[in-house]
Amino acid sequence: MPGPYNIDITVKDSSGAPTTSLAVPFTVAQDYVIANLSAASQTITAGQSITYNLSVAPVGAAYSKAVTLGCSAPLFTGSCTFSPNPTSPLSNSTAEAVVMTVTTPSATAQLWAPGGKVSPWSYAAWSYAAWLTLAAAIVWSKAGGRRRSLAVFVGLAFALLFLLSCGGGSNGGSTPPGTTTQGTPITYTITVVGSPTSISQPFGSTVTLIVNP
Repeated sequence: MPGPYNIDITVKDSSGAPTTSLAVPFTVAQDYVIANLSAASQTITAGQSITYNLSVAPVGAAYSKAVTLGCSAPLFTGSCTFSPNPTSPLSNSTAEAVVMTVTTPSATAQLWAPGGKVSPWSYAAWSYAAWLTLAAAIVWSKAGGRRRSLAVFVGLAFALLFLLSCGGGSNGGSTPPGTTTQGTPITYTITVVGSPTSISQPFGSTVTLIVNP
């Protein structure tokens, strides 16, 4: 049975005296583990849902508390739901089956790769800087002169280089780093954790999800 206990230790020499007694306290704790019964890695198309079959099992004879499950993944904008949640208290070394449903945002929504987000403000700022430089050069050149013409040329070159670096053309520029591109799948590591925290799995259990745009 779980709970605090004491072990009483009595020590004596070969003659039987002196005798020393010592109480050693210890606690028998309950614990559980989360396991993934599905394939370690699954693939899905953006906007769809997929399920993972999990089990929550006691370590030892029983776990007398209900376990509430949750999930997390860096930069994952979808959601996870569990059924049942929380689990029932686990008894007789019997595991409880749990279905985790992972839902991903639609392909029209922006998916961020685990590499990190890049704010679109950085691209807008460079665009404004390029066109402001060009406008200033044109205004400055109104007085004429070779130096003024050179300023116009430098401004045009700067703006052209910026447009080329962003992809140019009618597509309005390339996709900022950290977002999905057409045909490029993103791999997420989803961590499933329980509350109360498992002693055996303090950082939870992980599954892999690959999302195709």
